[in-house]
Amino acid sequence: MTVVEQCIQQLEKGQMTKAKRMIEEVSQHGEPGDQLQLADALNQLGFLEEAIQLYNVLLVSFPEEPELLLSAAEASIELDNEEDALTLLEKVPDSSDLFSQALLIQADLYERQGLFEVAERKLKRASQMNEEEPVLFFALGELYASLGRFAEATNAYEMAEMLGGDTTLPLSNRFAQSYAGAGKFEEALPYFEKALQKEVDPDLLFAYGVSAYQAGSKQTAISKLEELISMDPSYHGAYRQLAVAYESDEQLDKAIQTIEKGIAQDSFQKELYLQGGKLALKTTNEQLAEKWLREAIALDAQYGEAVQTLSSLLLSKERYEDVLELIALFEADGEEDSFLDWDAGKSLRELERYEDALNRYTRAYTVCKEYPSYLEEYGSFLLEEGKHLQAREVFQLLLQTDPTNAEWNDIVARL
Repeated sequence: MTVVEQCIQQLEKGQMTKAKRMIEEVSQHGEPGDQLQLADALNQLGFLEEAIQLYNVLLVSFPEEPELLLSAAEASIELDNEEDALTLLEKVPDSSDLFSQALLIQADLYERQGLFEVAERKLKRASQMNEEEPVLFFALGELYASLGRFAEATNAYEMAEMLGGDTTLPLSNRFAQSYAGAGKFEEALPYFEKALQKEVDPDLLFAYGVSAYQAGSKQTAISKLEELISMDPSYHGAYRQLAVAYESDEQLDKAIQTIEKGIAQDSFQKELYLQGGKLALKTTNEQLAEKWLREAIALDAQYGEAVQTLSSLLLSKERYEDVLELIALFEADGEEDSFLDWDAGKSLRELERYEDALNRYTRAYTVCKEYPSYLEEYGSFLLEEGKHLQAREVFQLLLQTDPTNAEWNDIVARL
């Protein structure tokens, strides 16, 4: 049994002290062939630091040996020593058959560091040096897709496909994702279908469903999202999207049932409660709407959209005290919202707390002055309170939206 074989045997038995003595012996006195054999074995067994030690010994004698440089670099990457890995990879000679592989690994490391332009240059050089290798064009497509440059990603994937990469690479998946990312949803659909024939993946099904909905294929969207939920009931995002698809298809009861199923799977999705609350309002089930909206707010008291929706519902029911209580809860941590100030102004006005109402209407002015209904309400309140100069300014703003309004012209003329 050779020293290398004995060392591996000791490692497998967990005899680290004996193994390390043998590693040191091979490192200092072993033949290059034994050193390489042991280094590769250590690398495969996960003893990366010891493997790198031996690779470094070999690199003293063979400083430009591509396989040594790549093996040492890959072990360094496993140890999160990316700078050491880059240094080693830069030493791979461009005349080597492994040079494009070194460039590919460098590109991946630079991309991890956020140096996307450097990564792109490495991949372009690799693909130019080895124009028959589909993996290099696929990697370039992956980089472009991650940067949202979908047209360039599609071009790179097309090159990979032309070189025969469609038999080994998930190109249908990538074409689908790239077309969808570029907003070309109809073009994406056949690629989703083709990709799913190879592998039924939950994320792919979800993307297919969303893309089908965006393309106006409601029944396809519903079918794929239902299939996804059947396959993986814990895929929470599918419930919201399926409910949207049902709603757009005027199947409101099914949309609400989908929300109920989603809540049963995860009762901590505030977005699901809000969506359900809005759906319930569309079916005039105000009791259910209030219940779900309050559930959303219980999860996040500063959930502005849910608070606004519930506030509008309470106002429509003339529950003014409840509106003020809701807004006070929202503002407890210093949050502000001009539309809620407007709602508070309405409620305080109805409760005859006119000074407080004026304060709220005034606070809402900066944002809400873009809305004629607010200006008309605020202006009429100012008239009631005898604030004629302020009222005139408000109605003059209103006339900018509709100069022919006789009532507003008459009020401005009188003031």
